[in-house]
Amino acid sequence: MTIKTLTLNFGEIEGVKTWPSMQFTDIRGSLFKVVGSKVFQDFHAKEIFFTSSHENTFRGMHLQIGEHPVNKIVSVLSGSISDFLVDTRSSSTTFLNVLNLELNHSDKKVVYIPSGVAHGYLVRESKTTVMYLYDNNFCSDCDAGFNVSSLPVMNFENTKYIRSERDSLLPSIKEFLVDTLSIEFK
Repeated sequence: MTIKTLTLNFGEIEGVKTWPSMQFTDIRGSLFKVVGSKVFQDFHAKEIFFTSSHENTFRGMHLQIGEHPVNKIVSVLSGSISDFLVDTRSSSTTFLNVLNLELNHSDKKVVYIPSGVAHGYLVRESKTTVMYLYDNNFCSDCDAGFNVSSLPVMNFENTKYIRSERDSLLPSIKEFLVDTLSIEFK
């Protein structure tokens, strides 16, 4: 695929779904159900991850591509995040759209992220815990991503936030699109 320029726009992303989890509360406390048969009959979690993060941590932008793509379901168990998604699927009608969602433990919103959509988030509160459900096993050879600082619509260049060395060294989005996904620019 060849495109003229790298233009990112905020907007919806094809295939991304959000819903409130079902919550039950009684004298013992509460229980919340993230995924049920009424929402996703075909999603079968193979791996479940939890991250615990400090305020002003940015994790991402990550996705799993190649032989072992991953669809994800994400929910915040404690704290709050600004969740960012970027559609890197060149065949999608929402290719290069950026979606920003606010997730927190109070509203218990759940997000389904289809394979090919990069995911990252900025932690808004200390001791924030995020849960990920993967429908495929993690594959380090298929793990990919790009540096959030390279996203012109996000204005993260001058922001001080905590990132892993790995995330800091990820390529720019343009390098990711060219070198990893073989997308050419005129």
